[in-house]
Amino acid sequence: MRVNKGILSKRLDLGVVFVFFLISAIGLFTLAGIYEGSIFLKRQILWHVIGIAAFLGVLSFDRKFFREWVWFFYIGAIALLIMVLIVGKVGKGAQRWIIIGPFRLQPSEFAKIALALALGSVFEHFSVKGRIPLGLREVLIVGAVCLPFFILTAMQPDLGTALIFVLVAATVSFFAGIKRGTLVLCLLFAFVVAFVGWNHLKPYQKNRIIAFLDPKKDPYRTGYHIIQSRIAIGSGRLWGKGYMKGTQSRLNFIPEKHTDFIFPTFAEDWGFIGVCVLLFLYFVFITRIIEICKRAKNPYALYTTVALGAIFFWHIVINVGMTMGLLPVVGVPLPLMSYGGSATVASYITLGLILVMVRE
Repeated sequence: MRVNKGILSKRLDLGVVFVFFLISAIGLFTLAGIYEGSIFLKRQILWHVIGIAAFLGVLSFDRKFFREWVWFFYIGAIALLIMVLIVGKVGKGAQRWIIIGPFRLQPSEFAKIALALALGSVFEHFSVKGRIPLGLREVLIVGAVCLPFFILTAMQPDLGTALIFVLVAATVSFFAGIKRGTLVLCLLFAFVVAFVGWNHLKPYQKNRIIAFLDPKKDPYRTGYHIIQSRIAIGSGRLWGKGYMKGTQSRLNFIPEKHTDFIFPTFAEDWGFIGVCVLLFLYFVFITRIIEICKRAKNPYALYTTVALGAIFFWHIVINVGMTMGLLPVVGVPLPLMSYGGSATVASYITLGLILVMVRE
C-alpha cells in the first residue's frame, strides 16, 4: 500500500476545492434557515466534518493504490448493496439504509464511487488494447460492470440512483467514443428496455412520470411535489422573499424541503438572482473538473476522473430538473446542498479522488 505523506506538497486544484466548500457553506446556511437550531443542521455539520476527514484521508493515498484495489472496492460495494436488501432499514417504502450505531449508511452513494473506479480500469484496458471507439463487445462489458449496481439499487427500490449508474457509464462511453452501428443498437435497446420496463414499475413510480407530464391531473397527490416546488421557485421572483421568509418552506408546503427539494427552498428565499449565483457556482465547479480531466497523464486517471465528474454532473442536472418540473421526481439529492450523511461524505471522497487521479 502506497501512502502519500506530503498531501499539501503536491499541486492541487485549489479553485475546485474553494467552490466545493463555498457551495457546502451555502447548503448549511440554507439548512439553518429551514430548521432553526434543528438536529438536522447539527448532524449535517457533523457529516461535513467526517467528510473533510475522509477527503484528507483519500488525499493521503496515491493513484496507484486505488488502481490496484479497484476490484476490491467494486466487490465490497456489491456486498453492501446485497446486505441492504437483507438487513437494511425500511423507510418511506424503500429499503436503502444500513444502521451502524447512531448512523444510517446508504451504500448506494458509495457504490457510485466504486463503479467510477471500476469503469476507469475497464476503459484503461480498452485504451491499451486499442478497442476505442467502443464496439458492441466493449459496450456489453461496460453494461455487465454496471448491471449489478443497477439491479441491486432498483430492487430497494431506488430507481433514481439506479439510473445514475447507467448515466455515469453512458457518459464515459460517449466520452471514449462509440462506433456508429453500435450506438444505433444501444439506442434501440434503450427504447425497448424503457417500453418493457414501464410494465414492471411500481405504481408510485408510474404516477411520478404521469405527474411530470401533467401535474395538475392529480394536484393533491402525485402532482403535489412538482406544483408546490414550482410555486416556491416562482414566488421568489427576482430577489427572493429574504432569508427565512419563504412561506412555502416555513409553512411546510414543500415536501422533503431539507433533502431532495432544498433547491426550491433556496430559490424562494433568494429569488432568480440567488438561483443564478448558485447555478453559476455549480457551472464553475463542473468546468473546473473538466479542466482537471485534461491534466490526466494516463487512461486510468482520465476515464476515472470523467466518471467521478459525471456523478456530480448528473446529480445536479436531475435534481434541479425535477424540482423545476422539467424531469420526473426521483430521489436524487442536490450535491452539497441537500441534507444527508452518506451523500455528503461520498461527495468529499469523490472530490478527493478527482484530485488524486491527476496529482503527480
